[in-house]
Amino acid sequence: PGEQKLEVDRRRIRERIHRLGGDLGELGKRRLSGIRRKQEMELPLVALVGYTNAGKSSLFNAITNADVEVKNKLFSTLDTTTRGVVLPGNLKALLVDTVGFVRELPHHLIESFQATLEEAVHADLLIHVVDSSRADIDSTETAVRTVLSDLGAGEKDTLTVYNKADLLDDASRKALFQKKKGPNSAFVSSLTHEGLGLLLETAAARLSVNRQLREIFVPREKLGLAPFLYEQAFVVSRRDTAEGAYFTVQISRKAEGIFQSRLTG
Repeated sequence: PGEQKLEVDRRRIRERIHRLGGDLGELGKRRLSGIRRKQEMELPLVALVGYTNAGKSSLFNAITNADVEVKNKLFSTLDTTTRGVVLPGNLKALLVDTVGFVRELPHHLIESFQATLEEAVHADLLIHVVDSSRADIDSTETAVRTVLSDLGAGEKDTLTVYNKADLLDDASRKALFQKKKGPNSAFVSSLTHEGLGLLLETAAARLSVNRQLREIFVPREKLGLAPFLYEQAFVVSRRDTAEGAYFTVQISRKAEGIFQSRLTG
C-alpha cells in the first residue's frame, strides 16, 4: 500500500507539472500579446523587479493608488499586474509588478517563470526594488542582477530603489545613503511615500529621451485640436496671437505625426 500511494502521488505531481507547463505557455502568449499592444501604443514600459518581499507590490500600490494583494511570502505575485500611470511632465507609461526573485534560482525555474517576467525583458526601464532594512542587502541585490542577466535583461536601464526607509534608524539611514547614493539610486518608503516624488521625476527623465522639443503653430480655426497636445505631450509654453497659438512641447515622434496629420487634414 505504501508503494501504491507513492506511485499515485508521483503521477499526480507529473500531471500537475504538465498542466502548469501548459498554463505558463498560455501566459507567455498573453504576455507577448500585451507587449505588442504596448509597442503599438508607443507607451514606455516600466517594470518593478526585486528580491522576494522587497516591497514591490507595496511600491506599486503607492505609485498607482491600486490595491494589489501584498503578502509576506515567496512568489506572492505569480502573475504580473499592469497599470497605466502619468509621470511628471505628463508622460504616460505602463507600470508592471513582477514575481519576486530568490538566490540561485534553478535554471528550470528561470525558464518557467520567464513567462511572468517577459515585461522585465522588454521593459524600457527597470526599477530594482531593494529592502533596505535587510542585513544581507548586498547579496539580495546581486541575486536579482544575476537572474536578470540569466533572463537577458542585465543591460537594461535600471534605477535601484532602496525601499522601507521608514524602518531604518538615523545612523543606518546615513550609512546606507553614503554607500548607495548615486544617479541610479533612490531612497523611498512605500508606507510614508518618502522619496516617491523624486523617484517618479527620475523615472520620467529617463523615459523622456524619446521625446523631442518642438514648437508647433496651431491656426486659430484649428485650436480645437489643442487638447490633444495637453493629453499626449508636455506643453512647456503657449503663446497666443491673433492668427493662432504657438505651442512649445515635448512630444514623441508618433504623437507629433498624428497631430500634424489632424492639423493638415
